[in-house]
Amino acid sequence: MTDTMEVVQIDEKAIIAEVCGAVRHVFSTTLDLQVSIGEAQPESSAEQGTESVLALIGWSGNWKGTGMIGCSPQFACRIASLMLGTTYSSLGEDVLDALGEMANQIFGNVKTNLESVVGSMDLGIPTVLYGNNLSARSMVRQAILIPVVVEGHSFTVKVHMAPNTGQAMRAARLCVNVDLGEGPLSL
Repeated sequence: MTDTMEVVQIDEKAIIAEVCGAVRHVFSTTLDLQVSIGEAQPESSAEQGTESVLALIGWSGNWKGTGMIGCSPQFACRIASLMLGTTYSSLGEDVLDALGEMANQIFGNVKTNLESVVGSMDLGIPTVLYGNNLSARSMVRQAILIPVVVEGHSFTVKVHMAPNTGQAMRAARLCVNVDLGEGPLSL
């Protein structure tokens, strides 16, 4: 007897709409900020890394993938300041945790809203990275890049989702490139 999993298809536009809605919702309710969302596009392989803070989170289940948010250290400090009700001017544990929580909230909303269509999914634990010339890309499939501007700051959202056809989870793995030419970073 062979088990076959029926794969529910969902349009890429529906995924983009869910991600954009989640970004608007989380920024509005958590930070009381309005966002300007640009046109979604395939991630560019020529993307240049900059000094940034990235939060990545994966999901698995009937669909699998990875979500990523990224911004400058200055905007990460602003996000943490609004979330935690104090002022942060440099990266530290609280700031990194706040960006991880933003990823958790944004992609948790996406997961919850899409489950009624695609079936059960599990959300992983966020991973937060920071550094110079930092970039991330999908190893198998091109991710969708959604540019966001908040208070004049760039906030990048990337999402990679695909039906889980039983193939290895390699499809959701991300490659992270870090240039430590200037030496290790410290908090």
